[in-house]
Amino acid sequence: MGQLVTVVVEDSRPVAALIGELDAAGVDAASAALVPALHRHGGLVVDLAHLRFLDCAGLGALVGLRLEAERAGLPFSVARPSLPVARLIRLAGGPDLLVVHRRLDRALQAMVRVREIV
Repeated sequence: MGQLVTVVVEDSRPVAALIGELDAAGVDAASAALVPALHRHGGLVVDLAHLRFLDCAGLGALVGLRLEAERAGLPFSVARPSLPVARLIRLAGGPDLLVVHRRLDRALQAMVRVREIV
């Protein structure tokens, strides 16, 4: 029910950190912050290291963000999911739903490679 979204730029690559919980009550607020950040920065890595809880509505919002990125031709991935968050992603379909990186630096490197290809 409580989450905080912060967006920072690391080495010219945008990282949005989700902190707390992302559930049905917070999906609209998170999407209102993440969708504009995706477009403003030309791609996005969402850092899940400090996300303690993710429900199906929150997962749906992240998948929706991935689909938005695909439509716009922008790089998008998630990084460093906590154990409970990683478990939900894996049980729901894992790589078929989201590109997940265990390390933030790997997610940022992948973003650079995608931008070079596009």
